[in-house]
Amino acid sequence: MHDEVDDEWFKELSDATVVYAAMLGATVGGQLAGILMNVAFGWHQLWVPALLSVVLEALAAARGAASRRGRPLTSPESLRLSVTYSIGLFVVTVFLGFWTLLARPTGSAPVPLPLSPALLLPLVVLAAAVATALRWGLMLAFAPKATAEARSAPSREGPSP
Repeated sequence: MHDEVDDEWFKELSDATVVYAAMLGATVGGQLAGILMNVAFGWHQLWVPALLSVVLEALAAARGAASRRGRPLTSPESLRLSVTYSIGLFVVTVFLGFWTLLARPTGSAPVPLPLSPALLLPLVVLAAAVATALRWGLMLAFAPKATAEARSAPSREGPSP
């Protein structure tokens, strides 16, 4: 026998999974679009794919979460979603980076770093913080505007994805 609490928990988990999956797809799409822009214009800029990813992540999060919940996310909900996504993306990126280094053949040349590790790590953390704040602001900007009908209609309450 299951009750409403189990159904609510499953619905919340389902909503979060859909929104995070959409954000991950937007990350990949933004990276590919940025790479194509770099190629098309002869640029070699890391910030272009990064910026496009953050913009598309924010759009996917704001619209996807509003669609799943029946209302736009509040500012605190958007911030929590942005922070959680950044932490998850950071963990996956670090894991893949270490795996790539460990998978290199024995005796291969060392991987050149653009900066010393003592400077690179704080720079990456700062970039992640800026991306998190930018994504949060863009999520608020991209949130669908509530109509008079939507404001008067009851909305699904509960924790956000």
